[in-house]
Amino acid sequence: MTRRLVAVFLLCLSAATASADDAAYTLELIDARPESGFNYPYYLRVPARGPDGLPNVLVVESNNSGVQDELQQHIEATRAQVTGNGLGPLVAGSLDQPLLVPVFPRSREHWQVYTHALDRDTLLLQGEAAERLDLQLLRMVAHARERLAADGIAVQEKFVLVGFSASGTFANRFAFLHPERLLAVVSGAVNAFPMLPLDSMDDSALPFPLGTADIQTLTGRSFQRASWRGLPQLIFMGAEDDNDALQYDDAYSDAERETVFALLGEPMAERWSAAQRVYLKAGPNVTFATYGQVGHWTDRRINRDVVNFVRTEIERAAAKQGQ
Repeated sequence: MTRRLVAVFLLCLSAATASADDAAYTLELIDARPESGFNYPYYLRVPARGPDGLPNVLVVESNNSGVQDELQQHIEATRAQVTGNGLGPLVAGSLDQPLLVPVFPRSREHWQVYTHALDRDTLLLQGEAAERLDLQLLRMVAHARERLAADGIAVQEKFVLVGFSASGTFANRFAFLHPERLLAVVSGAVNAFPMLPLDSMDDSALPFPLGTADIQTLTGRSFQRASWRGLPQLIFMGAEDDNDALQYDDAYSDAERETVFALLGEPMAERWSAAQRVYLKAGPNVTFATYGQVGHWTDRRINRDVVNFVRTEIERAAAKQGQ
């Protein structure tokens, strides 16, 4: 059965605080620099003032710019994301922190390569500009830190990764690939299926992005389980969210879909509860939250909780460094 293509956009993110105006930050589009390890541009948003009582920490949110034929279309859509009311701008603006958002493309011709969600097709790319977008994002972060340092802004080595919908899935999966590089992660609206911290379940292998079985084969390095377990994560869903990426061919293959349904259940509420039980058995530093009367969007409660979670983890990390 062929399912229709779904292009998931960030829907109706109502901000807890008003959007920052142009005077509150500077915004720059940094060109692609293949010689520095990234083949696409990124946006760097820098607040006009530094954080009050917090160290400088880079906030990163992957772009969710839809299926577009031209890179310029992705650039324009990503600019709207950076200047809008999504989780990245919300956290960065509320805490007066710099924000980085990459401009990773996703084309109509290769719609099944769901770059914005960091799916398996994306991680399998070889010899193309979009090869290893996870590593390209790390090199963007390194470049941004150097750029900020040159302007007198010393940014912590570890960064905060946030996302909602496709970018929430990207954040959740990226955390399995590079947990040691992250200070904290927020993954929202993950379609009732966060990636599982298991190689297999009930005799079924769980390859990426279902689980961790073949991370070493795909990336050349093993799953850093201890770092992942210690990484502070907030994963949330709206109780009425019915945006189910498992139903669509761009997000999951038939084999992936069948495996998830068989192991965790097809209804989203059932699957969400089962996934949480799997996580809790693994013992990670993860907080799950389900918000009543919320669909595929956020509200003031969620925005407040996300900002407080990130602020607390930045403070906690700073306290550890000061010991």
